[in-house]
Amino acid sequence: MTLRPFAIALPDAVLEDLETRLRLPLWPDRIGGAGWDYRIHTLRLLMDRWAEGFDWRAVKRDLNALPQFTATVERETIHFLHVRGGAARRSPLLVLHGWPSSFLQMTDLIPLPTADRNGVSLDVIVPSLPRLGASRRNRRRAV
Repeated sequence: MTLRPFAIALPDAVLEDLETRLRLPLWPDRIGGAGWDYRIHTLRLLMDRWAEGFDWRAVKRDLNALPQFTATVERETIHFLHVRGGAARRSPLLVLHGWPSSFLQMTDLIPLPTADRNGVSLDVIVPSLPRLGASRRNRRRAV
């Protein structure tokens, strides 16, 4: 297995293009009383949040502060976080996410198990499932 350090690399031009695209849609008028029936309003709120209230660069910076790697396992590239515990005695803890989640939602729990508790802590490993995040799409059928 080959391990490679990994960092999220999104050029500013890509983020600027995304911000522009998020502001481009021509939204239909709201239909009174429709509520969740059309869900367009919810999508619009989400896109407005991404365009105006979400700091993509700060998220990239915060994620790149975490130790990230990719590994080739049986010809497939898997992305993962590997945060070592702070104690001399450590054991690994594998934290998995489901779909449609991502490793991003697991980052808040990392400080607790990696903290030194009476000389014992955990090494936290959080892989990205295939096709999600930086893990690559499977190129062949699983056996």
